[in-house]
Amino acid sequence: MPLTLRRAEILALLDSRSQGWSAEELAYELHGDAGTPQAIRTEMFRVRSMLGDAVESNPYRLAAGLAGGSDSGRVLRLLREGLVAEALESYSAPLLSRSGVLAVQLLRDQLDLAVGSAVRSSGDAGLLVRWLSMDMGAADAEAVEALGRLVGWGDPRYLAFRASCSD
Repeated sequence: MPLTLRRAEILALLDSRSQGWSAEELAYELHGDAGTPQAIRTEMFRVRSMLGDAVESNPYRLAAGLAGGSDSGRVLRLLREGLVAEALESYSAPLLSRSGVLAVQLLRDQLDLAVGSAVRSSGDAGLLVRWLSMDMGAADAEAVEALGRLVGWGDPRYLAFRASCSD
């Protein structure tokens, strides 16, 4: 179902914390000091009208069984299961790339770090090439070095990524 960026940000935050969020916490994370719990309650009423029992209140959180069901939650679950190739395949775009909300940016950075770390330690040149070819991994100098160690410093793949990473 189509969501506004704000509602997508709310759902990303709800998915990130199983113990939930108070209206005050969400107001601060989404709006800083200017946020009000009442504005969040109004927005959460709208979200709950759209999603029904999928979102619980007091505190606000995703219903049992739905937490971790987002795209980013799937990627993290696959990484925890050691399925790095599947996680990388599922990680097709940065988490809410248009969001300027600090808490969402931190979630996006954590996801990038988790995927990048898993790919770098995989010892799989194919995964490294895929990671470095994605927006999320394009500037990962450590991955470029890991690729060089695997395929050799004269390999054209390494040389191409080294050149693009040093721009």
